[in-house]
Amino acid sequence: MMALTQTRSSIACAVVTYNRDDFIETCIASLLASRSDRLDVSVIVIDNGSADGTAALLAAYPPEDITVITNAKNVSLSEALNQGIDAGFASGADYIALLNDDIEMRPGAVAELVAVAAEVKGAVVTPLQIDYRKPDELEEVMLKKVQDTPDLLNDAVYRGAIKRYYEQPHGMIGSALVAARETYETIGYFDLLFPFYGSDNDYFTRAARLGRPLLLAMKAHMLHMHGRVSTTKTVNRADWLRRRKSSFRGRQLQKLKSPERPLLQTYLRVIGRGLLDLPKQVRRSGLAGGLATVSALFELLGEYATIRARRSEELARLAAAKARSGT
Repeated sequence: MMALTQTRSSIACAVVTYNRDDFIETCIASLLASRSDRLDVSVIVIDNGSADGTAALLAAYPPEDITVITNAKNVSLSEALNQGIDAGFASGADYIALLNDDIEMRPGAVAELVAVAAEVKGAVVTPLQIDYRKPDELEEVMLKKVQDTPDLLNDAVYRGAIKRYYEQPHGMIGSALVAARETYETIGYFDLLFPFYGSDNDYFTRAARLGRPLLLAMKAHMLHMHGRVSTTKTVNRADWLRRRKSSFRGRQLQKLKSPERPLLQTYLRVIGRGLLDLPKQVRRSGLAGGLATVSALFELLGEYATIRARRSEELARLAAAKARSGT
């Protein structure tokens, strides 16, 4: 009998890093360990303007292990992720992974993510995420996603049999995702309107509108550090306010970009709700928190034309995708 030939796949793993000399080597090591006779794994690190020892650590790797893209200054997360997508395209790999720098892939995880993406055409796949400091527990955000996945809960509690993957009805965690290069080409790039918060949620929302399944791969496990290895933190109120404003802005921007309602109507709802909630924001965060909210609302007003253009672009992309599929 003729021997069956094994299919060999390739994946480009793009890691965006910023001042993570405490963990980046662990992340890279887990990706390099994923290489096998059936899976070619190339590692691309986007050093997003690090000012610690990250650059020196990356420079010590031989070129056959990693490719380094160095940003002279820190750019937005969306821009850095787009650099990763472009580098993945340029590599010629069949699949592209976009990864945080504070993750460690468990053995076999990358291969399983590729296998699921190959089985379900057009899917965006993410692993089951484990708490790095408590490796026998799911991380808190992952646990919430599991609770938001009714099919998984039914299988775990009632049927007693877990499937290989589950569709995520309410979006995914963006710290690690894998998809075929054609899927990235269909969805497009991350929206630069989202410098940080909301960039992944916006991407997954667009993927779902285009009919791309969002899947949680149950046999692919990943450890997620969430922050520095050292748990020592210095409270910086100015930085906290910036993050809070960015998070609020990202949530409102997602509503404005949604094509379900006319843009002007959505603006009135967003601005009106923001102003009505202002006293509550001041009670929670003080006058500075209230001013941050008002500032974010004014910024969104100033981006009216850009948001309108984005909505038009995405509606055109959706129409083109439907035309290609004949639906």
